[in-house]
Amino acid sequence: MREVHPDMPTAAAVAAAAAAGQPAPVPVAQFVHIPWKREEVMAIKKDLPDPRKNPAGFYRDLRTAISTTTMTLKDIDYFFGVLLGPEVWHKIRRVDDAPTLGNTWGGLEAHEAQRAPGTLPHQEILDLPNRILTKLETVIPLQTVDWGKLATYKQKIGEDVPDYFTRIEQAFIDFSGQDLATVTGVTLFVERFVNGLLPEISQKLKATESSWMTKGQAEILQMAQYYESRYKEELEKNEKSVK
Repeated sequence: MREVHPDMPTAAAVAAAAAAGQPAPVPVAQFVHIPWKREEVMAIKKDLPDPRKNPAGFYRDLRTAISTTTMTLKDIDYFFGVLLGPEVWHKIRRVDDAPTLGNTWGGLEAHEAQRAPGTLPHQEILDLPNRILTKLETVIPLQTVDWGKLATYKQKIGEDVPDYFTRIEQAFIDFSGQDLATVTGVTLFVERFVNGLLPEISQKLKATESSWMTKGQAEILQMAQYYESRYKEELEKNEKSVK
């Protein structure tokens, strides 16, 4: 979209160099500026995760998107204005809210005004999109896990362990904006999962498996299913003895 093209030497320049016994001119990279179109920005926005529900995915995918393009200062202003909406973008750019951006914006405009046609923007401008994203994380912060809400998710009577695991796993994703494969708090998740099992299953697992808190999701699920099967066997045995 924003591309660098080689400025190929003309045939006359090549001939002149040859006549003078000099090496042929080397192609010079030329920065060709293609302004953003609104539909281009909206297409990127459409593919991004919801920043309120999955901020980690939003920032990850947005950083990937901007890493494939080179933006001028006007590009940056237009891109983020359309992407974030004028209110959030204005908040990011405000001097009192974002001094590292606001105090340098005028200086960046001066850099841009001095840029010769066909050359890349100043390095500060090239670095600006990532600085903006860092600042943006203070406006739409990464969510933290609400362990208190997760504590209310317990296995119901008659509910199989895998169904309970799926239910609390979905709750975790909803409350944290992340999936279990990417969080550092997996130990806390395992603890909540085991504590929420039916008391007979939870107590037996804890009493028998001393290292249960060090297990991953797959291991703890398998372990819980084993003690669930033992619990069901005991129930059946008790029912038969009563008859």
